[in-house]
Amino acid sequence: MVERHAGGVELVDVDEETGIVKVRFQGTCVGCPMSTITLKAGVESELMDAIPEVREVVAVDEHGNIQDSEMMLEEDEADMEAWRSDVPPPRPEAA
Repeated sequence: MVERHAGGVELVDVDEETGIVKVRFQGTCVGCPMSTITLKAGVESELMDAIPEVREVVAVDEHGNIQDSEMMLEEDEADMEAWRSDVPPPRPEAA
């Protein structure tokens, strides 16, 4: 999924006691407006389906700090809004 967009997800840590898996986005996934959706609906969902012991998947930054999903979502929405404002409106069709 993420490889199609020149991105990636690196496994950073698995805490077997808590069931928390830490991952780090790479390539174009870093800062992507869809990263939260990719994390929760893609990576977390797939891992939880395959490995029942997984309770949650969280993204960490380059320093290993857990990124808050709510904050990531707010940043993603702001990034999408900025992107939308940069996209020119469609050209009217020639009559």
